[in-house]
Formats: sequence, C-alpha cells, structure tokens
Amino acid sequence: MNVSLSYRIAGCAIFMSLGGCATEPVTRPVEPPAPTYVERIQERVQGASERELHELRYNPGLCGCPPFELELHGRWHRVTFDVADDSHPVLVELREAVERDESTGALGRYLIQGRLEDRVETCGQGALFLTLDPTAYGAPEPEELEAEEPEEEPAPAAEEPSGS
Repeated sequence: MNVSLSYRIAGCAIFMSLGGCATEPVTRPVEPPAPTYVERIQERVQGASERELHELRYNPGLCGCPPFELELHGRWHRVTFDVADDSHPVLVELREAVERDESTGALGRYLIQGRLEDRVETCGQGALFLTLDPTAYGAPEPEELEAEEPEEEPAPAAEEPSGS
C-alpha cells in the first residue's frame, strides 16, 4: 500500500504542477450589440434633419396608422404632421392632390417642404411613425432658391495713386 500511496502523491504533484502552467482561457472582445430598428430609423432621421424637401406617398393601411409615408434613404416610413388641425393649408393642398390622383386612378408622389422632427413614435398597432412639421406644398419656387443664396458683391477697385 505504501507504493500505491507514493504513486498517488507523485501523481497529484505532477497534476498540480501541470495545472499551474495552464494558459488563460481565450476571451473574445465584446462587440457592441447591433442597433435596433428604432435606432436605425433615428439615424436616418438625423441624417435628414437638414433636409427641407421631403417626398411622400399616400399608402393608407387598415390599422389606423398615418396614411402617408415619407422616403428616407430609400426606405418608406409612416409619417404624420405636426399641425393644429386638418385645416392646415399644406394638408388641404395635399388632400386635394391625393383626391385628384385617386379620381384618375394613378397615385403619385408628393413633395412637402418642412422640418422632420427627431422623434420616432409608435401608433396603436405598434408601427413606427415620424412627424413632419410642414411649411409648404410642392418644391420651392426657383426665385425662392435664388433669394436664399447670398449674392456676392464685387470688391471695390483699388484706386491708383496719382503721380502729379
């Protein structure tokens, strides 16, 4: 039994010495989680915050969510309007254009000037939607674009010193 005890002690010593040389487990760097759908939409909204002209389409759903959609970076998102009531002049023009298009059977795209707000909300059915503060229907008039660009005045010519 002495022999087997000495073998056991030697085995434990060898086992413990090998365990001390073990390497640390490999750890992989923690990658940040992929952005959520809402975060991706918020990034699109932030990218369009300086844009004043927005393309909309009329696409009513059965769920009661806003019937208009706004195009952002090639994707369509539900959009509502930040107005006091439905008699806002931009909404009146927009509804008239939609009715004209529906009567001809061809729905179109509609340009609205305004500021896209940076919040993303959820309608009753869980669909996400954006909010647009409309300022005008249609594209800006060419003279409006020219008026916004400051004209450069020519620099006054330097007078030559008189040699008299």
